[in-house]
Amino acid sequence: MYEVDTYLASRERSPVKPNTYSLKGRVQDNISYKLFINICYHLPPSDLFRLACVCKRFNNLLDENVLPLSSEIWRLSRERLTPFDAMKCPPGMTEFQFARLLCFQNGCQICKNKKITVTIYWIARVRACMDCIFKKAKSRQFLLKGNYGFTDRILSVVPPLVPSPDDEIDKNFYWMTHAISAKIKYINMNKRKFKRWAENLKNENFFEFQQAIQYHELVKKVWNEKIHERELELKNTIQEVCSEVGTLCQIPLSLNLMRNIRVNPFIVPDWSSYRKKLIKIVSQDTFNSTSSVDNVNSKSPVKKSLQDFMREDICKKLRNHTYYQQPDDRKSKPFLNIEDNFFKYIRMCPSYKDPPLDPRFPNPVRKYSYSEDFWRTKLLPTLLDEAEKLHSSGINSPQCIFDLSALEGMVTQCPLFRCQLCEDDFPCIGFRKMKKHMSKIHKIFGESEKIKMIKIDKAKMIDHLHFVFSLREQLF
Repeated sequence: MYEVDTYLASRERSPVKPNTYSLKGRVQDNISYKLFINICYHLPPSDLFRLACVCKRFNNLLDENVLPLSSEIWRLSRERLTPFDAMKCPPGMTEFQFARLLCFQNGCQICKNKKITVTIYWIARVRACMDCIFKKAKSRQFLLKGNYGFTDRILSVVPPLVPSPDDEIDKNFYWMTHAISAKIKYINMNKRKFKRWAENLKNENFFEFQQAIQYHELVKKVWNEKIHERELELKNTIQEVCSEVGTLCQIPLSLNLMRNIRVNPFIVPDWSSYRKKLIKIVSQDTFNSTSSVDNVNSKSPVKKSLQDFMREDICKKLRNHTYYQQPDDRKSKPFLNIEDNFFKYIRMCPSYKDPPLDPRFPNPVRKYSYSEDFWRTKLLPTLLDEAEKLHSSGINSPQCIFDLSALEGMVTQCPLFRCQLCEDDFPCIGFRKMKKHMSKIHKIFGESEKIKMIKIDKAKMIDHLHFVFSLREQLF
């Protein structure tokens, strides 16, 4: 017993020496494979990618071609530590490739930009932004109308991208690598062999297309859930600092963070930095002082509310449907003439005064934007119906948008105005500049006489609808 106590006492007095390695070897070279697996078991795929860049040995241990067992490391990492646990690896892809494709925090795989919204195009198996996908993929109309040697027979064996980059241009976009390879086979094969090959490939392409749709819907669901999760984290962070959540959500600091979350919710925000800046703003009480100054000083610009941004988005979308004199093929249906009664009553429509929320974006943010599906199927038909009911009921419409007295002070800097005394070649300029033009060039100094000689260019007004229909008294 005495010997045991003596041994334990000596162990307590002498510190335990750490493991040391020889100068010839490195730490990563002495890690056993069992210890390496235990480390990887606790790392998400994004950290595994960094670990593979440490040295050649780690890269080989995580390479499925060198060590097939590493596929289990990638699979377990994705299922345990990412929200994509319900998804299975598509056929023809390795677990490493699948994990890399789902790593949204790395941004676009082509331009390497992380501060941009990216989408996975499952047919091409690439994660790309909108600008890059238009460089690497072309629409069916573009390939058939151009002198590129593509025919319907060649494109019939190429599955279109899922999702389509732009449904308005064309629903069928093709990855150029797939289209070119199909064209080469068509040239090298005779017609019988190509027809037999195309028939055998038809069922395979249909299965791949349906599978791509399923994967796209799953990723879309996870994307929206991640946005909702980040927004809850933002509100909880604000509640920790101050109880005025609604006010602090509208300050520029919170709006910028919310916009970054919607661009890519998989990038973790710097919450500590945001909390420090928020505490500084609350301590200075700047978000309250700025609003009180705006109420006292009438000359300072009025801060826009969320409804104002929603109304602006409505007017911007109306530009795609509005024409003057003759309908334009580039416009979207239904076609609306700028002189229709709809534009006389739109400011009285309930859906314009209090714009509804898009179900896809239940948590509104600044610079709100409606989805095309909600706009075409719900909001635009509702606005047209409300304006028609107001017109048929005989209610007097507000001041016409072509009335100078209604526009003055609202769109003074917009180039909407022409001089009736000059030729049509004279460009459109702002209202204040036009009055100076009347004084300097035509020597007209009376305000009423100047207004009589100024006319509004209705075609130019279509490009500035979001200013013309603003309910503010002064925007500038």
